[in-house]
Amino acid sequence: MSEISTPKTSAAVRSELLETLRLDLVGPDNDHAFVAELLPEPPTRWYLTGFLTPTDAPMAQRFDETSPEEIDSPAEPGGLDDDANPDRQAASASNRRSLLPSSMGVSVLVPANTSELAAKVCWGDYAWQAPDGGHEPVGGEQESQADSAEQAENQEAGAGELQQKPAEETGGGTESDKAPRGWRRTPHTEVVTVDLPAPSDKPVHVPVPNSGGLVLVVTVRTTVTHRLPDGTKAVSVFLVNYRPADEKRPYRSFAFQCCLELTCEEGFVARPDPRSWEIEDEWDQRVADLQYRDVCEYAVGHGVSPDWDETDGRCETVRTTWIPSAEVERVAPSQIAGVELGLEPLGALADGGEAEAKLLPLVEHYREWIRDQRAASASLTGS
Repeated sequence: MSEISTPKTSAAVRSELLETLRLDLVGPDNDHAFVAELLPEPPTRWYLTGFLTPTDAPMAQRFDETSPEEIDSPAEPGGLDDDANPDRQAASASNRRSLLPSSMGVSVLVPANTSELAAKVCWGDYAWQAPDGGHEPVGGEQESQADSAEQAENQEAGAGELQQKPAEETGGGTESDKAPRGWRRTPHTEVVTVDLPAPSDKPVHVPVPNSGGLVLVVTVRTTVTHRLPDGTKAVSVFLVNYRPADEKRPYRSFAFQCCLELTCEEGFVARPDPRSWEIEDEWDQRVADLQYRDVCEYAVGHGVSPDWDETDGRCETVRTTWIPSAEVERVAPSQIAGVELGLEPLGALADGGEAEAKLLPLVEHYREWIRDQRAASASLTGS
């Protein structure tokens, strides 16, 4: 007799969908079960976001192939097909294609006595793996001039060379004879102590150890507002890919699944809402400020979204995330005697008289609630 599985909750289903989306678009992080995954294609073709290209990479490597092109512009007045200029339209569309990022970072507020931050940098590198000795295929990703040259060189070596290779390399033989080949992920995690420069100093560059060219760029400036503690400093930390570009195999110089995490022992300062309720004229906005007065923002992302850990109104850790998410509290109506709130019964009302009978008690309860709130507010003291 087969066991009956417990139905999944809607929250569990949404969580699995989000995880699937993240793995499909970004890839696994260094704590995931697929941390050392093996891809059948180069990661530059497998993933759409979450990676940083080298700053000096050729423009052909930095174009986002998925970015939308410009819609064909209308022809010049006249309405004839010959009025359109396809060459100009194609050039304009190419110029409008977005570039892949070479950096990402966060901005935070720190107390005046903060002199350093702990930065944890996580990323993944990929390398071709072939236990059977097979060579990395040429043209696995967008072909470059180097790929074309290598293909020509292989063709000149003779067409019979391919037949002389073992069956495992040529794709022949049975499935059991084939060793797993592909692009293997290697996780990297480095923790760096970032000494904060003076607000008047130039940005400092902090190399990430064992990264081959990843660098943290840090800037500090003073804040001027009466809504922050005196001496509060605004700190921006960027992770930049200064690796030498690999024109032949671009993915080798990319950094994938990048994550930057900052820790401040003194605790980060919450960012105030620039739309202060003190000067906000809209009543609804002031009510929202009151209701969400305990909801704080501790970081701003640059090219990426921020996330943070907050406990009892204190935040010591912020991090980047490529797919942001937020928990929204469920709102459910209270059960009020004599009041119909179900959509199906309300949708089946016969006429206005029945609607009045079903909904008028809600108005009476609301008026009673307002009277209670006014009575309670009389005992409050403001400051």
